[in-house]
Amino acid sequence: MELARPTPLRLESLSLNDVLRELLELHDEQLTAQKVRPVLDFAPDLPRILGDSKRLHRCLGNLVTNALQAMPQGGTLTVQTSRVEATLRPGEGATPAIQVQVRDTGVGIPADRLSKIFDPFYTTKEKGLGMGMAIAHRIIEDHRGTVDVESTLNAGTTFTLCFPIQASV
Repeated sequence: MELARPTPLRLESLSLNDVLRELLELHDEQLTAQKVRPVLDFAPDLPRILGDSKRLHRCLGNLVTNALQAMPQGGTLTVQTSRVEATLRPGEGATPAIQVQVRDTGVGIPADRLSKIFDPFYTTKEKGLGMGMAIAHRIIEDHRGTVDVESTLNAGTTFTLCFPIQASV
């Protein structure tokens, strides 16, 4: 339903660093149980964005969950934020943005599957529905952001998200 009939965003001025800290606290037990070492590299004093905190939690939570599933024997989960200049719309110039990178040292995604990961109902998991990444992609687009993914088999995957900086609601 979230893809077919999304509800309007409940925008508020928020800190992506705060959203990420809250999210990673929720995953703390799982990180410890799986022997995954979190590395947090948050740029200080980042400008705020206009965002829907519940939807961003869902989006970023999908990325963290997938990263954990890609590291069943342990590894490192790096979450990094920074201020960048990014092209958020085709044909437009670069604008100030907040970049979030979620990087794991997991099994990676085969090159022939990488282009399909945001497709609804596409999954490589036995019990997966194939909606997590499609919903994450939709949430990022709804926030006028972008997402890129790079992956190397047996070395890990990096998701790079960019969100426009907004000073006020």
